Amino acid sequence: MKFTGDLQPLSSLSQLTNLDLELCTNLTGDLQPLSSLNQLTNLDLRHCKNLTGDLQPLSSLNLLTELELGMCFQLTGDLRPLSGLVDLITLRLSGGRYPMKFSGE
Repeated sequence: MKFTGDLQPLSSLSQLTNLDLELCTNLTGDLQPLSSLNQLTNLDLRHCKNLTGDLQPLSSLNLLTELELGMCFQLTGDLRPLSGLVDLITLRLSGGRYPMKFSGE
């Protein structure tokens, strides 16, 4: 399947607990529409190479236990927005080439 467009249509799915968009390489835009999905426990965006912006919209996903962002080459910023996700058990950032800053700079 080749999904196109941005993530905005997902923003109203407030009861969603698991979102797997792995290999949806034609999705574009930033992560802001995901900020309203506060029931999410698992989020997989691996290989969504055209998603842009930073991780700040994910900071409100307090129930998140698993987050996969491998091969998301256009995401920028640092990891500070994830620091409040105290239930996060698994974080995968594999794939190298991250333009993100991993230090507290």
